[in-house]
Amino acid sequence: RAFRNDLRLYYGAHLHRRLFFWFGFAIFVTIATVELTARWHDHTWANRPHPKSWFLIIPAVILWTASGKVARRISRPLYELVRVSRDIGNGNLQARARLERTGFDEIAMLSGSINDMAARIEKQMADQRELLAGVSHELRTPLARLRVLMEIVRERGSGGDTIDLMEREVVEIDALVAA
Repeated sequence: RAFRNDLRLYYGAHLHRRLFFWFGFAIFVTIATVELTARWHDHTWANRPHPKSWFLIIPAVILWTASGKVARRISRPLYELVRVSRDIGNGNLQARARLERTGFDEIAMLSGSINDMAARIEKQMADQRELLAGVSHELRTPLARLRVLMEIVRERGSGGDTIDLMEREVVEIDALVAA
């Protein structure tokens, strides 16, 4: 399913299609303008439209094919960034954008920002795990002492000094939690 989603994202991308369409539209408008201008200035062209039309149609097809490659080249890094951001959102904090381009263009800057963000989130999650481990260790020690004191109270009955010790342990846990 993930492969199918990635395939749909790549081949059905709206940006790629829109770029391809608008490149083609721009080529068509340019060719039509050139042809109309030539016909307007040169009345002999109207008598022989085929030979000169091929000189416009063949380059137009070549340009439109090249525009498809340009559109793909423009949109491919964006597909990679969408994939990486989706992976990070799904919890894969090791995901990084691996783009062939390096430089100072906007896509490279965005790629670097996403990679930095993922690294910071990954570090923050590791720090949180370390903090939770430290806090749980700090809380286990007073709790263990409380358990021992409660056992002493159960064995001896009610002891005033043992209850005072238990109360101090509770205050220590309360101070740890409040900090």
